[in-house]
Amino acid sequence: MTKLVIWSDGAETIVSIADFRALAKSGQLPKGSLVRSTSSDRYSVPEEFLAMLEANDPPASPQSPAPQQPPVVADREPLLIQCVACGREVSRMAKCCPQCGHPIAAENPQGKTGNVVASIASLLIPGAGQLAQGRAGLGVAFFLGAALAWVVFLGWLVHIFAAIEAAAWTESKR
Repeated sequence: MTKLVIWSDGAETIVSIADFRALAKSGQLPKGSLVRSTSSDRYSVPEEFLAMLEANDPPASPQSPAPQQPPVVADREPLLIQCVACGREVSRMAKCCPQCGHPIAAENPQGKTGNVVASIASLLIPGAGQLAQGRAGLGVAFFLGAALAWVVFLGWLVHIFAAIEAAAWTESKR
């Protein structure tokens, strides 16, 4: 069965031909969206694509059941992001921008589950998050720094600093 790719707002959604027809006829396709077959690289506007489908493959006969409701097109992360160095649109999977060479993959590493867990661990025990990330030297330094700082009741500052540092850490800093 041939599938179609609907591109809208930088995200791609794969649907069947029947679902595409239902979306197009009900007016639920987002404005500015483009459509292509999974076997093609050429995008078309939905109206042209629908006309081409109808010319090559007449709609189903009245006896065949039509889809009850068109599928809801889910919001997804855009596949293209802007390079912070030059502004060119680049695939979010790219390691670097093809125009200027700026690294792309490491631009948005925060929010990873590992960093969140490491941050919480460092908030409870300074240096534990750094140890979990494989940075033993820094982990021991935070732990000893907190122990010394607690002598003058300022250890809580080291807890907070260690948590923030663990949350902001990226692989590229290694």
